[in-house]
Amino acid sequence: MVRTMALIAALIATPAIAQVGSRLDQTKLLAPDWSINSPAGLDRAYYFGGDNHTLVGTGESERYIDPLYCEAADPVQANPKGGFSITARVATPKERQACHLKANEAFVSGLVTSQHSFSATYGYWEIYTAFPTAMRSWPAFWLLPTAKTAANGGSAPEIDVLEAMAGVKHGVTGSNHWTNDRTGYPISTLHPLGGGGPMSCGKTVSVKGGSWHTYGVLWEPTKLTFYVDEVATCEVDAVVSDPHYMLINLAMTGGEYTPGPTSPAIYPATMSVGWVVHRPLRD
Repeated sequence: MVRTMALIAALIATPAIAQVGSRLDQTKLLAPDWSINSPAGLDRAYYFGGDNHTLVGTGESERYIDPLYCEAADPVQANPKGGFSITARVATPKERQACHLKANEAFVSGLVTSQHSFSATYGYWEIYTAFPTAMRSWPAFWLLPTAKTAANGGSAPEIDVLEAMAGVKHGVTGSNHWTNDRTGYPISTLHPLGGGGPMSCGKTVSVKGGSWHTYGVLWEPTKLTFYVDEVATCEVDAVVSDPHYMLINLAMTGGEYTPGPTSPAIYPATMSVGWVVHRPLRD
């Protein structure tokens, strides 16, 4: 979700597309060393901390609620049959006051992260999830380095395993249809573009809101390969060698992304998560 042109230039070589469309090679992977199907044990909105519970400069219009931070119903809930959900809803006047929402923050939503419970270098990260069906929804599953180091230029390069947006800027006219485009950049890998706009590599994958799919990245020492339902959609040359932890959040767009009268919003919006898994690379 962070956009840094210098980082793109530093990490990206010529995109390799020979293996796009191939199945995930299970022989490269060991058994899972970490998995979750419940929000228990995960930090809530911890990465942003204190009063900074919304990413700056991204046009988001929500505040991520930490149940320890303010008195409001938790947007992150475990599901009785396993998995969990993140729900974004229009903030009530009481929530606006209790959680110190800013003028541009119309929604409350949730973010969970393994920042203080699990991180890894390389391997295969995968989420099993169903997108919301509401316009302005902006679900994401991404990885961030545990520390700013010389290897990552002192910045916070992110690997977006899944980042999708339903909004009129990208030409999505129906509230229940997502056209997901792999652009070939490890920090910007899954974006809806109406009609399947130009790509640097990979192929367009269309899914419906509410339908379940897996989204993964095979992170190797010299490349990243992105998958939808364990079929490769894009492969890029990139050297990323720092330990990363995972984040899952449901943002709501604002500003220029706000749908017009022909694109009515339907709230609340829910991102359902069945599980998340990390599997190490085989030696």
